[in-house]
Amino acid sequence: MILKKDYFNTFEESDFCIHEDLELSVDNQHITALVETLFDVDKKFGINVSQSEDAWVNLYACYNPVTESLKAFYYIYTYNGNFERKYIPTDDEKKIFVNVMEQACIKQNKMNCREFYIREYAAYADKMSLACVQNGDSCQVINTDDGFVLYCEDMTDGSLKNHLGHNIELANYGDGECLSIECVDCYEVLYSTDTDCAKLDIDDENQEPQMEM
Repeated sequence: MILKKDYFNTFEESDFCIHEDLELSVDNQHITALVETLFDVDKKFGINVSQSEDAWVNLYACYNPVTESLKAFYYIYTYNGNFERKYIPTDDEKKIFVNVMEQACIKQNKMNCREFYIREYAAYADKMSLACVQNGDSCQVINTDDGFVLYCEDMTDGSLKNHLGHNIELANYGDGECLSIECVDCYEVLYSTDTDCAKLDIDDENQEPQMEM
């Protein structure tokens, strides 16, 4: 295992990978990934488990592709007990986490994280009563039955604010091939999985997806 020269042992994309299936946590509204650690966990996290046969570490990343929030934490498992600790990534490390999760999602599901997030929720939800609401500096499309956020834009930059209070629905076309968040009052598509698919085709032809945070 190669130790980095920088004092903080900053993450690089080669430091971890994702083999386990991504899962959507509906209650917490994020995609969870078990991240395989290919780095020195003792040096990075300031712990001492590598030399112990009775202890190991699991690293998890939790990502919401709609609000673009990411959290990371790790569990220290020992025969004497288990401990959870948060890890606060730098901005560059956040981008790396997201890129690795996006690549894993494309490989596993043939779609990016945002489409996976919406599709998994649509398959889970018993009721769907959508509304466009303001939440602080953002405008969101939520399911009023449980508060799940399906789509989000900044109030100042996005056009979603023009649909506040309108009737919103999640439409299904082609037996589920395309999902579309639409404003019924304006006959306007707010988001479509077709758009993500088109971008995914371009990314696949040229390079691995690089997501902006």
